[in-house]
Amino acid sequence: MKKIVSKSFILNFFYGVLWFTPLYFFVRDFFNINDIGIIFERDTFNIMLFSIKQGLYSTLIALLVALIPAYLTAYERGTISKLLQGLLFIPFFFPVISTVTIFSIIFNLEFFRNLNILYTLKAIVIANVFYNSPIFIKYISEGLKRIPKEIVEAMKLDGAGKIKIFFSGQLPLIMPQLFRAFILVFTYCFVGFGIILSLGGIQFSTLEVEIATTLMSDLNFSKAMIYGLLQFVILIILNSIGG
Repeated sequence: MKKIVSKSFILNFFYGVLWFTPLYFFVRDFFNINDIGIIFERDTFNIMLFSIKQGLYSTLIALLVALIPAYLTAYERGTISKLLQGLLFIPFFFPVISTVTIFSIIFNLEFFRNLNILYTLKAIVIANVFYNSPIFIKYISEGLKRIPKEIVEAMKLDGAGKIKIFFSGQLPLIMPQLFRAFILVFTYCFVGFGIILSLGGIQFSTLEVEIATTLMSDLNFSKAMIYGLLQFVILIILNSIGG
């Protein structure tokens, strides 16, 4: 046990040094303590609030969209199931720029142009759902596959239908996988850049967009670092809720 703890401590210490050494020099050379005041500015609060809002909207809708496909992927063995399994690679290998290009073309079609979707929050959420819902499908379907068949059979004997079995029996058992997927999808949406800027337009700004804008406009590394710190704190809080 002592050897395992010792190895773990050494490994964590090594990674800590690896992370904090360049961070120390960066803070020493670029950080300006006077920029801390931007945390309390109204504009920063609005940016942070929108970052959280669009991330939550996108994540919750992606979860709802993924429920039926995840169920089919877990229990069906047909063409649809194979097609859904192929979608799992979208968030990991499909470039964001391709997603942005596709939805820009779609939203500029006459029908969708009349609905005024492009450059709105709806465009951001739709693109995020398309891009990230496969993560929910993967986690939920894997969780469902691990549930012992005896539990499902017992509920069937009690007269429960598929919907009741899922929400009363299966869903509570896959909550750990569901939460991990929620954290991952929210993180992708929360720190997203291309989708927000390209499909939402300049009227929408998240912390990630603000970091890029700050660096490109006046190379204010100190201000960008504070925005990054706010991102980090929010994600740590979200992770700790499930801890």
